Amino acid sequence: MAAGACPTSNVGWRYVPSTFIHATKDRCVLPSMQKHMVQKARQVAKKEQSERKNEDVKSPQMPFEGDLGEFFIDAGHTAHVAKLEDVKEVLVTLAESHC
Repeated sequence: MAAGACPTSNVGWRYVPSTFIHATKDRCVLPSMQKHMVQKARQVAKKEQSERKNEDVKSPQMPFEGDLGEFFIDAGHTAHVAKLEDVKEVLVTLAESHC
């Protein structure tokens, strides 16, 4: 089954602050698809926020927003291996921002 073929009901970015690391040289998940994934998540969140506006339930937050929302690393699909120091820098920045 293709990724994204089945809707997912429990995704972390709906309620937990999230970060998207773009791998700009990825040839498995092309940069255009990475951008599409971020845009799609934001569209879903906006739709859910508007649908739940008058309900007494927690609305999803906007995924991948703000200073910590998106990072770009000049690497292929395995950025966590090929650019370990760059990924580490992103993770340290995220950890320090939530202390």
